[in-house]
Amino acid sequence: MEVIYLICTGLSVGFISSFFGIGGGVITIPMLYILFPNVPIQALIPVSLGLIFLNSSTNNYHFYKSNLSPSKKTFINFFITCLIGAALGSYILYLIDSDMIKKIFASLLVLSFLKTLFSKTEDQSAKLKEPQLLLGLTGFAGAFISSITGLGGGIIYVPILLSIIKLPMIYISPFSNAAMMFATLIGIIPHLFKPIETANLGLNSFYAQGFIGHVNFVFIIILYIGAIFSSKLGTVLNTRVSFKTKKYLLSLLLAFFSIKMFLN
Repeated sequence: MEVIYLICTGLSVGFISSFFGIGGGVITIPMLYILFPNVPIQALIPVSLGLIFLNSSTNNYHFYKSNLSPSKKTFINFFITCLIGAALGSYILYLIDSDMIKKIFASLLVLSFLKTLFSKTEDQSAKLKEPQLLLGLTGFAGAFISSITGLGGGIIYVPILLSIIKLPMIYISPFSNAAMMFATLIGIIPHLFKPIETANLGLNSFYAQGFIGHVNFVFIIILYIGAIFSSKLGTVLNTRVSFKTKKYLLSLLLAFFSIKMFLN
């Protein structure tokens, strides 16, 4: 039964990551909490990061084919700044209490909801600009947050790209996915070298054997099977849905998960 829930979770993540530009940790992490309550947060976060890396890589390919990708200069910028942010966040993760991480996670959802809901509608026909300093700071912040929460960084990238850098809405998801790809790839690497004792996690042998360090590749693969089928749909709708509609849908999504996390 867990396999069905994981695939359905992947389907949801695949769509919202390509449509909204959010990595999907807002769905993946709460669902993993529910399905595997005995697995520590430090082993759930890299599952979310792994899924988001594979999914954002797929989305980047779709955006490249649609001529919506960032410039090569921005890709290099994101790689360098995400490297620094993700490395720092992965180190700090093991110094923070699990309950504190959950509180950080829920608080970030509330802030992102408010920021998105009250963002002003910009001229979506304006010419695309790529301010490298601001994009670099955005890449660092999102990568750092993704490493300690498993969010993937999109929850940080989208409000900043929308209301501070003021990208046209059609470019929000492509830029967010580009940054998430680097942030999650770099963020997951340190977890591969953290040993974990699986005996007390309440997992059957099929899941337990999927660990390399703190990273469970069985979880990641099952989730990605669902995501790969829905990411293309989100990419297509990204160019067809109005700015205002996307903004309110995104706000509702963030509000729902922030309330759910605080209640849990």
